[in-house]
Amino acid sequence: MAFYVQQWVNNLPEGATLIFLSTLGLLMVGWVSAIVLTARTKWLALLTFFPLTHPLAMVAMVLKQGSASLIPIGSYILAAVIWFSGSQRLYNQETKQLEDYQLQLKQAGEPLELENFQQVSDDPDQNVWDHPYLKLLATASKTGSEGEQARKEMGQRYVPLELPRTRLRIQVDKGPDPEKSGLYNPNESMLSNAIHLLQPKDEFEPVEGIEYPTDRQNVLDALKPLIEGMEEDLDQLSQALGREENIYPHQWEAGFGMLLPQLSKLKQFSQATSLATLYHVWNRDPKAALQSAQLGLRTAEVRDSALLISCLVQIAQVSITLGSIDEARQHHIWQDEDWLQIRKHLDSYSMIELMDESLRTERAIGHATMRPMLDRPPMEAMRYLRQLGQQDVWGVSLAEASWMERAANLIAGRFAQAFLARQWRLCLMGYETMIKDLEKAANASQNDPWKEVLVSWDHLSFKTDYGVLGGMLLPALDKAQAKAVRSQLEIELAKIAVDLERHFLEHGVYPESLENLVPQWAQKTPLDPMTRQPLHYRSLSEGKGFELYSVGLNGEDDQGRRATKSPRDGSRQADDLLIRVLPEMAPLPKYTLGTSKS
Repeated sequence: MAFYVQQWVNNLPEGATLIFLSTLGLLMVGWVSAIVLTARTKWLALLTFFPLTHPLAMVAMVLKQGSASLIPIGSYILAAVIWFSGSQRLYNQETKQLEDYQLQLKQAGEPLELENFQQVSDDPDQNVWDHPYLKLLATASKTGSEGEQARKEMGQRYVPLELPRTRLRIQVDKGPDPEKSGLYNPNESMLSNAIHLLQPKDEFEPVEGIEYPTDRQNVLDALKPLIEGMEEDLDQLSQALGREENIYPHQWEAGFGMLLPQLSKLKQFSQATSLATLYHVWNRDPKAALQSAQLGLRTAEVRDSALLISCLVQIAQVSITLGSIDEARQHHIWQDEDWLQIRKHLDSYSMIELMDESLRTERAIGHATMRPMLDRPPMEAMRYLRQLGQQDVWGVSLAEASWMERAANLIAGRFAQAFLARQWRLCLMGYETMIKDLEKAANASQNDPWKEVLVSWDHLSFKTDYGVLGGMLLPALDKAQAKAVRSQLEIELAKIAVDLERHFLEHGVYPESLENLVPQWAQKTPLDPMTRQPLHYRSLSEGKGFELYSVGLNGEDDQGRRATKSPRDGSRQADDLLIRVLPEMAPLPKYTLGTSKS
């Protein structure tokens, strides 16, 4: 009960409860007194009782009762004065507090206005998104007919880089201990892509006459037409990403309704480059494999902005690309200088430090959305919220509203706007709290165990402390930092695996311990960032393979295991991150084919 009371108090502007109750009380006095005064005339009392016919009854009562009707009429007039004047005062009060808070943020150097984020390319010929291959994706972000046409065309333009998909379900045998299968499963990825490429798209069941892969060469043969068909597009993508500038023409002014068609394509490009890398690794073509891997890393580096969704897509891209690089290590096809190039790319990523900046961007996008609503009729603002993500969201004018909506806007307008101003100010305060927490965590991550810098917020406090909008918008941001920490942990393990591979190239074996990497391949013995304790490492088969793992986000040693399902009993979920290089090449996994679930 206390929770709901606190939520009610925080949600309403200061003084709103008194205004609401006073207005309601006077309306009740007017209504009851009107019923009493008309009680002797049954038909008039009946009209007075119902809200829809009450105005007609009041006209009749004035004509019939004369001065006695001043009591209900006076109550109604006083209620209207209190309501409208009080609502105007609340609006002035809340908008003033919002403006003061905006000024406070500005003086603290916190970006809130869109001009802090908008960029213009100085030289389009050097801008990634102005290259002919990616220009279509940039145009697709626009509203209007030009953007609509670009969104239609881009579906066909990038078809060569789409991975095959069918309705066939592939059940892969993950072995006796699937929880310790490692972070990456290139055999499974290559196998499933080959099967989907052979399978007709509309077929649910295995097709008689198709020879589904049984070994690596079968997989390579099946994928060859797809990889060869990608070459021209990958070359154009490489040319585009070879440019220096990376300025995407976001329509920032659209706020939450901003279109982001490029994100799904960026992830698609990473999947294509990863598959190409795996193909060239299996085909023993080190030069082509290195080019594809570097293009994959470069694709993941071209994050279009600090938007949170862009950061999350980048996290997915990095993980996709690291899987193919891991397979190159398994095959030992690159030389020391090649691995140094890969390491240089990996050193450029800093996922944890992206999080506070991403929330600053989200806050500015929200401000561009919510601030204009304060001056718009409340029913129009409600229609806007329902239409977020569509084009021309402000296209519905007040003139098109029904008479009931216009009446609601007239009666509730200032009160609703005051309420919304308060909600947005509280939500901005919630953003500020989260940004400061993430900033502290990013700074602490330089020296402290990462398990101690993981930030988690109480979702109930979002509603009680940061209002209705805070309760709607902020909880969705809660898990982003954990994803960033896990991604950076995966990158740190990949760096150490690069050092291990360089040791192997010189000595023909992996080291007995990570200490043997110092000082030639590492300045100091690498530690697990999650705990700042030694990483778990062991060489396999007299140095011909190795296992390396971190204890993961829970900070507990799960013996290199990562849960494939959430435990039903609510117990701690194993989440170790394991990288493994086997002494011998693993065969293709066994699999069964069946109908996918609808």
